[in-house]
Amino acid sequence: NAGAFGREISELINWLEFIDMDGNVIKLERDELRFGYRWSEFPQKGILLRVSLHLVESEPSKSMDLMTQFLKRRRKTQPLGKTAGCVFKNPPNAQPAGYLLDKAGLKGFRVGGAKFSEIHANFVINAGGATAHDVVKLMQIGKNRVFDKFGVNLEPEIVMVGVEL
Repeated sequence: NAGAFGREISELINWLEFIDMDGNVIKLERDELRFGYRWSEFPQKGILLRVSLHLVESEPSKSMDLMTQFLKRRRKTQPLGKTAGCVFKNPPNAQPAGYLLDKAGLKGFRVGGAKFSEIHANFVINAGGATAHDVVKLMQIGKNRVFDKFGVNLEPEIVMVGVEL
């Protein structure tokens, strides 16, 4: 359930179709679906095949203006290179994960080729030759430091197969 600037993809879904673990193609309407903050019941249920989105028609110039505003905001607050996006979910009833990582002294902190961005500490950047092990180790350090300093347990936003933090 990806999101940005206060909106989530789940808000736009009319229906979706997926193939379950037994190979059955299933179509679910919006009211049959469960979503949460950066969570949906997929991929646990199967593989998404198709989705119908409810989009609002707009004048092209208004859409371009809005995209330009979002891009300006993103350039000021997030790294623009190739990243996996935010690595930790924002915890409920606490400061955002990026703020906590920053205040724990982790902006720019590096393990091997992976480092927390200097622009937004909740983004991991490949500074050159980063391995999956580097990223996992960096995330473990971030999670532990934030817990030690603030008592807040950060939960990964990215899905990692075969790895526990």
